[in-house]
Amino acid sequence: MAFFLGATGMIGGLLLAGFDKSLVGLAAFFTSLATLVGVYVYTQRKARE
Repeated sequence: MAFFLGATGMIGGLLLAGFDKSLVGLAAFFTSLATLVGVYVYTQRKARE
């Protein structure tokens, strides 16, 4: 479920960037990407402990 939410945010960001809303689109894309990466890194560190 989280993957689909993150992917939707990333696709939405790319669509906004494509429709001349470049700053808003890029912000949405990178925010979604950073959230997914953060959750992945957090769970990997917890799994090692």
